[in-house]
Amino acid sequence: MFSDSGSSDRIPHDDGSRYYSIHHTTHFQYNAAICESIMEVRKQPRNDSWQTCLAFEFKTEPYAHPSSYDDALDNAVHLFNIPAYHTSLSVKTYAQVRVDEPPDLPDALLPSAWDEIDEIVDGDHRLWEFTQPSRFPKPTTLLRQLADELNVASGRSAHAAAAHEHGVVRSVRLRSEQHAGRFAH
Repeated sequence: MFSDSGSSDRIPHDDGSRYYSIHHTTHFQYNAAICESIMEVRKQPRNDSWQTCLAFEFKTEPYAHPSSYDDALDNAVHLFNIPAYHTSLSVKTYAQVRVDEPPDLPDALLPSAWDEIDEIVDGDHRLWEFTQPSRFPKPTTLLRQLADELNVASGRSAHAAAAHEHGVVRSVRLRSEQHAGRFAH
């Protein structure tokens, strides 16, 4: 049996940032004793331009001493092993996070934005898979006409063309859903 629960409390503060206290528990209950648990867990909030993880605690019951590393996408991964018989396992995390107001998104990007994306992708092999064609967005005649109208693929690398085609499908889909009232702003 498996149960997962979490909570987040906003902590009032005067500096314009938002502060959160996050508690999360995952509990496993086994029908019979198992002899070992080996697990990788990704529960630590990320640090980026507008979010900072100020404190993080990781505990297991039964006790384990986790090791940690960052995966290919810079997520903190905690790895642990419990080499003893047990009938349940709880993984508990606690974090304090500061969230600053993100910068406003521009109304439009310059055509050179695709060249900048090419440079970033060419310099970081971890991003390669995000620019490859996907089976999920389905190209249509109207989408190809829009791409031609926007002159997206002419003079662009394969990276930019694939990323742009995916981006156009996503953008069109999001706008359609927004107009249909599925997303509230």
